[in-house]
Amino acid sequence: MLVSSFKAPDRPMEKPELIYVFDPLCGWCYGFSPVSLKLKERFGDTLTYSVYTGGLVLGDRVGTVKENFGFVFDTYKRIEELSGTMFGEGFKTNILGKADTYVFNSAPPGKAFVIMKEMLPDSALEIAHAIQHGIYDDGKDLNQPGMYLEIADRFGLDTGMFSIRYNDTAYDSLLYNDFQMGQYYQAQGYPHVLLRKGEQYYLLTRGYQGYENLERIIEGILAEKE
Repeated sequence: MLVSSFKAPDRPMEKPELIYVFDPLCGWCYGFSPVSLKLKERFGDTLTYSVYTGGLVLGDRVGTVKENFGFVFDTYKRIEELSGTMFGEGFKTNILGKADTYVFNSAPPGKAFVIMKEMLPDSALEIAHAIQHGIYDDGKDLNQPGMYLEIADRFGLDTGMFSIRYNDTAYDSLLYNDFQMGQYYQAQGYPHVLLRKGEQYYLLTRGYQGYENLERIIEGILAEKE
């Protein structure tokens, strides 16, 4: 089986756990998003789901598309070819078309994600998808809080409470906790997906992988006797 594994710390686990580390600015995660949603639909009653944001663009990496991320102009086409997930005209117009001024920064969307995840934990995967859909399909500015109010409202969350938390620096700790979890799970690239069964972790993929192969691997792991 094309997976690797490592020992997990002791803690109770009623069901096997699918662990997904992504980043809102990761184009490959956007391409993988339909796969992750389909896996949840397939294994929703069998697995629990934990989703973390990884902090792809922080510190010195923060900058305009033109300055630090010119490769995106070619990469998005490769993602489309491999995954079949298409990038929208909004992204091409509002992000690539403003490459001189649009700034990539994982902190604003990451903080919005962890706050909404805390408010609605069972929908973490869907919230992650909605944020990525916002930039890579609709071309929304992930640095503007108003974009997240739309998403919060769509998920039935209290938008006033979300705004209070988003503007409160005390909630930065939620974001850094997610970053630390990504490091704990050894995420060195995105998407990073693990399956935890009992005391064992299985690396399912580090990078994009299609649904059929992942479904087969997960089914094989679940069928194994502990």
